[in-house]
Amino acid sequence: MELADHAKPPFPYALGLGLITLARGVQRDLRSAAKPVLEALSRDVGATAIMSLVEGDDIVCIASVEPSDGMLRVRYREGYRHPVDRGAGGLAVLSARPPAGREREEIVRARELGFAATSGELEPGATAISAPVRVPHGNTRLSITVLLPENKDVVVDIVGARVIAAAADVAALF
Repeated sequence: MELADHAKPPFPYALGLGLITLARGVQRDLRSAAKPVLEALSRDVGATAIMSLVEGDDIVCIASVEPSDGMLRVRYREGYRHPVDRGAGGLAVLSARPPAGREREEIVRARELGFAATSGELEPGATAISAPVRVPHGNTRLSITVLLPENKDVVVDIVGARVIAAAADVAALF
């Protein structure tokens, strides 16, 4: 029995599990290329630096670098996933997109400042400051974040400017 012309796939190949392997390779290359940027950010700010990628309705940590010195650190493991509308990393990505009706005030503010900041939203005692990685073509799906203990004295605007610069450095890799 032959399929009707409209029921036939537009091409004779289907995407399968090999695509997952290919995507992991691209993420690995991106992580490798971005690692020096994350290391410099972590060293400059004295905080954990992470890069996250939006996948569907979630955002996933794909790289994490902890500072080599200092007693207090916020640990963030690669592969950690949470809803994109919670936490500074996801809010930063959403702020780089066109406004979508009713938005959280933090997204509107992040759009104005160029970075998002949250405190205790995902983990009690942790402050996150994040900027979107604005790629030349396509939707913004990446963010760069620093995670600090809440009690650490931090000037959010200064750290935010440094995170924006790191996100621009990563965007330049595209």
